[in-house]
Amino acid sequence: HFVPLDVVEESTNWKFKPSKPFLACRTILHALTKGGEVDVQGLLTSRAELAALHGFDPALLPDGYVATLAEKAVGEFSPVCTVVGGEIAQEMLKVVQRNANPINNILVYDALDPDLRGLVEKAP
Repeated sequence: HFVPLDVVEESTNWKFKPSKPFLACRTILHALTKGGEVDVQGLLTSRAELAALHGFDPALLPDGYVATLAEKAVGEFSPVCTVVGGEIAQEMLKVVQRNANPINNILVYDALDPDLRGLVEKAP
């Protein structure tokens, strides 16, 4: 069951405990959508708005993580783009060939995680 990202954003009751990378992505998207800045204060404001809207504890995305996120969120890292692009191509082949189920639903990659791993969030 695929849920479009705009439905996840409009949902006021997330039925899952969001991970730190998912909240980081949502916070950046929220700041950009609202015309805010992707700086520490803008991301803290977006985090507070999302926490109030979706009912999660803002401590899930600590202030220090938000500060690091604001510093690192303004660039692209080519190797990550390559890996994620390959993953997207693989998932598209699954859909077209109908021989396996694609990732359900959101893939987030946390470059700040020492294990450098991607997480799949099933939302909402």
